[in-house]
Formats: sequence, C-alpha cells, structure tokens
Amino acid sequence: MSVRQLLAGAAWLWTCVAFAQIPLPISVELARAKVPPEAVALLVAEVGHGHTPRLSHQSALSMQPASVMKLVTTFAALDTLGPAFTWNTPVYLDSKLDSKGKSKAGEKVFHGDIYIRGQGDPKLVVERLWLLMRRIQGLGIQKIDGDIVIDRSAFAPVSADPGRFDGEPLRPYNAAPDAFLVNYSTLVFTFTPDAAAGVARIQTDPPLAGVKLPEQVPLSGGTCNDYRSALAADFADPLRPRFAGSYASACGERSWPVAYADPGQFAARAIHGMWISLGASLTGSVRYGNTPPNVLERGPAFSVKSPTLAEVIRDINKYSNNVMA
Repeated sequence: MSVRQLLAGAAWLWTCVAFAQIPLPISVELARAKVPPEAVALLVAEVGHGHTPRLSHQSALSMQPASVMKLVTTFAALDTLGPAFTWNTPVYLDSKLDSKGKSKAGEKVFHGDIYIRGQGDPKLVVERLWLLMRRIQGLGIQKIDGDIVIDRSAFAPVSADPGRFDGEPLRPYNAAPDAFLVNYSTLVFTFTPDAAAGVARIQTDPPLAGVKLPEQVPLSGGTCNDYRSALAADFADPLRPRFAGSYASACGERSWPVAYADPGQFAARAIHGMWISLGASLTGSVRYGNTPPNVLERGPAFSVKSPTLAEVIRDINKYSNNVMA
C-alpha cells in the first residue's frame, strides 16, 4: 500500500469518526458537499429548559450565522408587532370622482393625480399589484388625466451598491429595501419550449412600461445543464434586456428571477406597465413624490392590506428572502 493510499484511508477514517455524532443522512450530504465537520455546528433540543439535547455538535462554538440571522430579525418582528400585524398601502385621489366625466371612447376619466403611499409591505408581488390596479378601476376609473404618484417617503432612501456584497448586482437577494417594494424589485423570465416553432416563448412579469422585453429565444438540443449561461443574457441596458444564446428544449419550463438593472425606476415602470396591460390609459406619467397634506387629510379612497406577519415570516425563513427581511 502506497503512502498516498494510507493518507487517503486515514482521512476517510477521520471523517467517519468526526461525523459519528451527526445523523447519517446529514453526514452523507455534508461529505458530498465537501463540508468538513469542523465547519458545522448543530443543536437539536426540545423547547424549554432542563432537556438534554438530542444532538449537539460543536454547539458551544461561535460560527458565522449567515442566513440563520434572519431568525433573529423575524423573532424581533414577532415580539414587537405580533403575528397578526399587516401593512397597509393606501391609495389617495387628489380630487373627487366626477361621475359625469367620460372620454370620447366612453371611458370613465379621473381628472387629477392618484397617490399610492408605500408603507413597507414586503410582499407586494405581481398578483397583488394587479389587484391594486383593479381596485383603482373598481372606482370606475379607466383613464387618468394626470399622474400616478408613488410615495416612498415612509423609508429613508437607500443608496447602497447592490453589487457590494458579492459582485452580483442582478441577484434578487441583493435588492435593496423600499417603502414601496414591488415584486422584490425583480423581473421573472419564464421560458416555455414550443418545439413546433423551434423557440422558447418568454413571459416576463411584471410588465414594464418603456422596456422592450424579449418574447422568444431559439431552442437547442442536448441536455439541460447550465441553461442560464447558454441563454447568453445581456442585462446591461435596463430598457432592452436580451438573450443572444439559446434554450435547451430538455429544460422544459423554467423561471429565472433577475433583479432589475435600474432598481430606482422599477416600481414606476411596473405600475405604468400593469395599468396599461389592464386596458387603461394615463395622460401623464408615473413618478415619485410625497402625498400633499391636504390629500392625506381627505383620507384614502381605499387601502390594500398585506398578508399577516406570520405568513410573511414563513416566506422569509423558508426561502431566505433577504429584501423581505
């Protein structure tokens, strides 16, 4: 037996001994991931005091908490706000609805500005943004002769570099918090193969006003490996994201979330795009600004309520959602 074989055998034996206190399924996965036992701390114990831990491996050592730190954040939120807490997103009109105001096309016209006041709802995803726009239409409004104003003043502005953490500014986990956070400031590209046409159809959510979004990409054969690299994505121009590569038909349907390259304009483009997609129109623009005091005094036309904190926390901890935390 060679020295190399002896060393390999000793290393294997040391690993087995080191993992002896860790359940076999976990130790197998750690070994497969090439994570040494000294890099792991585990503690399993019943809630309460006086119970002997069912598993304790290096549990007294200080470790880098990484995303486990979200447990501290969410515990503090539960302790401070309670599990039934919700966020409200109120919508204000700066003038009264005129039941007689109609356009030549028969659309109900609102003459004035509409203010959407962000209050920190962390789960204003595409479906709920659609519902918010439908609520505006439910007031009888099909055309806005004015602006939609997004009020983000509840939070101080965040000017952090999204790539500072790991040099990956387009990773969704690097999105910054915002008082009016729409879909985590993330675009979701869904690729669906159409073998007859030889392309993968691309659906992008949410729709973004003023952005030319790709509708298809050529299909390719072979296995589905690193499909994202094969797409040869170019997100440098936020007004024209492109895919210069191809998509393997073996991949089936896949979704790729990407943080928008111009996060400061994401909410405005999403609001405008969703409003237009519902067949409505806007003579002005979607812009950022504060809600005037006299409009606040009048009170909101309606408010959109978030899921409860308990539901939000399940999303934060289950999927390790950084921006929600």
